[in-house]
Amino acid sequence: MLLKLFYNCGLAGLTLIWLPKFLLGRITGKYKQTVERRLGLKIGSELNELRQAPKRVWIHSCSVGETKAAGAFAVELKKRYPSISIVVSTTTETGQAEALRQMPFADAHFLLPLDFSWVMRRLVRLLRPSLLILVESEFWLNLIREAKMAHASVVLINGKLSDRSAARFSKVPFFSSPLFSSFDYCCLQTTAYQQSFLAQGVASEKIKVTGNLKFDSVIHTLAPHEIARWQEDLGLQANDKLLVLASTHDQEEESLLNALLPLLESHPRLKLLVAPRHPPRFDDVAKLMQKYHLPFMRYTERANLNASQKSQSRLILIDTMGQLMNCFQLASLAIVAGSFIPGIGGHNLFEPASVGVPVIFGPYVDGQKAYADALVEANGGISLSSENVSSFVSRLLSNEEERVSMGRCALDVVNRSRGAVARTLTTLEKFLK
Repeated sequence: MLLKLFYNCGLAGLTLIWLPKFLLGRITGKYKQTVERRLGLKIGSELNELRQAPKRVWIHSCSVGETKAAGAFAVELKKRYPSISIVVSTTTETGQAEALRQMPFADAHFLLPLDFSWVMRRLVRLLRPSLLILVESEFWLNLIREAKMAHASVVLINGKLSDRSAARFSKVPFFSSPLFSSFDYCCLQTTAYQQSFLAQGVASEKIKVTGNLKFDSVIHTLAPHEIARWQEDLGLQANDKLLVLASTHDQEEESLLNALLPLLESHPRLKLLVAPRHPPRFDDVAKLMQKYHLPFMRYTERANLNASQKSQSRLILIDTMGQLMNCFQLASLAIVAGSFIPGIGGHNLFEPASVGVPVIFGPYVDGQKAYADALVEANGGISLSSENVSSFVSRLLSNEEERVSMGRCALDVVNRSRGAVARTLTTLEKFLK
């Protein structure tokens, strides 16, 4: 009881700190019309109208990457158990957009409000889940406790716990012990994460390493006519080399572009494509790219350019979501950001690897460490500082054989790692029947 009180009070304090940002975000459009939903003041009518279901599975993920992993799992779950009702929540708006793309068959898609006990109690009563599935590191105390009090099972899939997070939880055992002991089962990505969960007090019989669901994400392979259309849209000619800067954050665009722009002179067929991680930053990144006074194109404004203008563009901004995998299939090289500044932990390294593209990433990949290590060990990827990126990119652009070989090695790592969806479903069978 005291823990719930302290947790709710702490969450209220953080909410008061965040509230001006949320309100400003509503005015500027960053959070659109979701402030009320985040505060639990407005829960979607679609939840009130949900049909009764003998078995309802509630899947919750955070943002885009986690939702893609959840989607791979949910697609197969629905195939095996077609009568199950599935509802999907996410923490971010971009995650919700991805959930709509990945899981259109779900009975409801909604943003998860802040984790106040009374809000979660109402949500659980509306949804009536038999099983709550959390993805990766979504450890929400009141959500978990309210689900358990409503007699739902709670499991974690694609589970991960970085060394930094594990150290933080270890400092607050009064919080972490009831949190982790509430899980009925944990399906984890790696044996390294297994040790972290054991250290938090999760019983060994409640843990199984099933692998990373992201390896099993369904990839839409572009057909020849689709590749031709994308090349036309981006103004790519037959001998052009496309370097994709994926999932970039503030500060990363400028440091990477400053390092890479000299290559445009030494490699006249090179084009740089930037795909920011968060849509509210599209305009800021556009202003940054225009600052370099190079031929520049925004993807959403491509219709305003003729073929010659598009082909002359050396800098391309992807200012819409859901197109990154298509861009990787046109790329010669990929730099996965979120890894050149501390505090983010990196993003999905296997999307470019899954289409045979060499992967470059920064030194801060604590959230992707096992997979970064696997790519480096197999010579399918490399970790570099932003200052050292330029020379390595130049080397690969000048050495076709090495670049192609590195891409094959990256693809081999992905192919060897598939099967996590099947292993996870088999492991959770007792909760699904």
